[in-house]
Amino acid sequence: MRNPPKLKPLLFVSALIGVIVISALYLRPSEPHPAPSTNLSTSSTQSPLFPPPPGTKTTSQTVSTTLTDAQKTELLSDLTQVFTNDAVVSLDKDFLKEKLSKLNSHGESSIRYLGEQLAESPTNDAEVPPRIAMVDYLVYRSKFDPIAKNTIVSILTLPIGENISPRYKAVVFADRAELFAGLSGIDWETAAKILAQVKEPILRELMEAEGYHRLVGLGTDPEYASKLLKEVNPSFKIPS
Repeated sequence: MRNPPKLKPLLFVSALIGVIVISALYLRPSEPHPAPSTNLSTSSTQSPLFPPPPGTKTTSQTVSTTLTDAQKTELLSDLTQVFTNDAVVSLDKDFLKEKLSKLNSHGESSIRYLGEQLAESPTNDAEVPPRIAMVDYLVYRSKFDPIAKNTIVSILTLPIGENISPRYKAVVFADRAELFAGLSGIDWETAAKILAQVKEPILRELMEAEGYHRLVGLGTDPEYASKLLKEVNPSFKIPS
């Protein structure tokens, strides 16, 4: 199990280093980059590896229900099985699609549950690995499901809790930077508006870096991607 690095409370420099370290460990592409594209419109795109299975209803078409405790446990188990570092290359593609079809069948209820979980900061190390899978699934699903996209927007606009330890604040920052990257790839206009409202300098820097890398990874010219970021923050510098 991957644990967050230890951060020294109340030391800004140490917190910054901790955020950078955990971001290197925690932030990762959830799937191979799609074919290069400079289309940054609000129209949805689909993952080449994880398309919505044929006949799958998106959340806007599915009757909302509340997940039972057993369904929540099963959902988290399936998520961590599919959205891991090695799943994309090590698991059979048909198996992955079967699991995703099952995940998607929960509809809006699963999206709501994941949004509720990610709206809260973690309180122990055991809660961190499942959050990685939750974030990756929301990013994947947002490409074809507007409710998943709206859930990401809602999470990104929540205030950061005041009583979070530096250790777990770093995890929350990593969550938001990854969610922001996903949003940047499908709706830059909305992503830019959210970024403009971020006051926390470390979080803003992480979001800028992940947003830039996502745009470039999708085929956007690096200079144009930098221009987009500088329109939000004139001081933006291309991350190394």
